[in-house]
Amino acid sequence: RVNSCMGYICRQNNSDSLALIFYERATEDFKESGNEWRYAQSLLNVAQCHIYLQEFSTADNLLHIAQLYQLDIAYQARYYETRGLYHYELQQYDSALVYFQRGLDFWQSEEDKCFSYLKMMQVHLDKEALDEALPFANSIVKESNNPNYLANAYYCLMQDAKRKNNTEQLSQYSHVRTDSQRLLRNAM
Repeated sequence: RVNSCMGYICRQNNSDSLALIFYERATEDFKESGNEWRYAQSLLNVAQCHIYLQEFSTADNLLHIAQLYQLDIAYQARYYETRGLYHYELQQYDSALVYFQRGLDFWQSEEDKCFSYLKMMQVHLDKEALDEALPFANSIVKESNNPNYLANAYYCLMQDAKRKNNTEQLSQYSHVRTDSQRLLRNAM
């Protein structure tokens, strides 16, 4: 469990290579312990590190193993979210949207859904489909307290205000986004 926690700390600091080392150790230990839930969760952690390190073949192999575990609904949501992230990083946007959408069906709270909302918003922005991104930005603003999610959502809303030439809304969104970014920097 200590290795898993160390991996999490490294991941929060965007040290994917170091996080991978700790997560791989944790995965081996969880496998030996026979704790399927922790092992399966750890597989997703390792896969996510490989995704961020752009080691897609390894990540795909791990996701195939992780798919074999049909644990609780939170695990299912996390699996689909990680699979969506895999496709997102490969710029396979349609597949990413399918997996993020599948994950939404399993999350229990709106706050838990916000990472998927964020990624779906980003997919639509990457596809230059602002109108499709807006509902996800609005959901994040309504449901999340996470300054990272909020800063990204307000960026999307600012793009819409610019397009509509609505300077009042643009100013309002800009101020709220700046506040979110300040909170994020303070947290980091």
